[in-house]
Amino acid sequence: MILPTLLMLCVGFAQEPSEQLQRALVSEEADERYFAALELATGDSKAEKWLLRHAGKGTPEERRTLLLAAALMGTEDSLGLVEKAAQKGRKPTPERAFALVLYGAMHPEAGLNVKKEWARAGTDFERACLLAGLLAQPQRLADPAWQKLIAKRKASGLQEIYDIAAMLRGETWSDAPRNLSALGARLLSTHLPGVTGVRPELAMSKGDSVIPSLWKVGARYSPPRKADELMGQALVDGRIALVLSLYEVEGAECQALFDHFRTRTVGALEAGWLWGAAGDLGLKLPAPDGGKLRDCVVAGILRLGLLDFKRARATAMPYLPAARKAFQSNLAMQRRLPAAILMAFGGEDVDKTALKAAFLAASGGDRQMLQPVWKFANRSLGTVRKNWLESWSRELGAGWIGFLDKEGPRWVAYQLVGGTVAAEGREEIATPYPKLQLVPKDYAGDHLLYRDLAVLLLDGVYRWGLKQ
Repeated sequence: MILPTLLMLCVGFAQEPSEQLQRALVSEEADERYFAALELATGDSKAEKWLLRHAGKGTPEERRTLLLAAALMGTEDSLGLVEKAAQKGRKPTPERAFALVLYGAMHPEAGLNVKKEWARAGTDFERACLLAGLLAQPQRLADPAWQKLIAKRKASGLQEIYDIAAMLRGETWSDAPRNLSALGARLLSTHLPGVTGVRPELAMSKGDSVIPSLWKVGARYSPPRKADELMGQALVDGRIALVLSLYEVEGAECQALFDHFRTRTVGALEAGWLWGAAGDLGLKLPAPDGGKLRDCVVAGILRLGLLDFKRARATAMPYLPAARKAFQSNLAMQRRLPAAILMAFGGEDVDKTALKAAFLAASGGDRQMLQPVWKFANRSLGTVRKNWLESWSRELGAGWIGFLDKEGPRWVAYQLVGGTVAAEGREEIATPYPKLQLVPKDYAGDHLLYRDLAVLLLDGVYRWGLKQ
């Protein structure tokens, strides 16, 4: 799933890619090629023409990078490249496996013709790639024909991916997962709207050596855990996910738990989850303590704004001096964007003037980022205001959405990349959990395809389709 602000984090250009960018597109480093693809995707028609000319050329790694850029560019012709690369062939290829993830996640027609889509993949690994991509558009897997084809294959891992899509669409799972992979998915699913929590004995029935503790600790329990017991635990390692227990407890205990945790969160990741949850639940957010403006504070105010805009604006007002100071820094615009959003929340004349000046002076990606912020400050976003509040808060990793945006792709990465050499180089999936890794691989564990898949799945472009 591509969020509205994601590509704005790169600077757009109105010409063919520079020599420096072209070198990055053919780098041996998967991360460097990934960010080069993001930048190329922000280009104009000249950049697209260059992409269309060069697609299909070079090494397999270079071709996969250009496919990613084409998918992100999102035009009819660039998406045509992805669709063509995802077509059925006589034998499996790394390029098609990669293209199937992109196609499933980003193509507007992916999943609509079940028989045709199923025929694209020639192996169970390629089928898993297609299904994993479609988790970004889970409604596309609602046709019962998908279930029939998957059940007929009886292939390891496919049913588990399909079940995730069902949960994302709001369907119900039992509390008797068939294996550890399904258990991990069930634990993650407890944060989806309308899904019930899990019984504590189910969540804690397996040790940390067979399933990530973050998933067990972060799951929403039913019946809920006791606030005093939660307060007695340190927020370290997998227990940082304890901050999500705000969604469990009720009433005054919930506010007390937030006030306890907010003074003990160390990392930006769990802080975003905590403050986002507080905003979702309409809790009282504290006044500033005189320090620098933190992204998690903006995340919490944005989520509160979706619930009660008037309250959220009142909460934002004391933070405006810190936001103004942060916005005047020399940091890149993408780092100053949270401050700009908070200034827009206040809607004060001095802030509207500053945002207008910054918008008029900006160009490329900075101008794209600031345009909706300036409109927000002037209360001219209209009916799309809710969409932008959701998008901005999601980019800041707020609440349960921020948690699933990190851990959902991690679950998929274990399926497609787990146990490979590439996994050893990624902190998120370096710890082996063999019983999570059900999908059979088409290639040796040291194949470079897995490096590109790991970057695609874990670095922000790929996300599950979540209903907010």
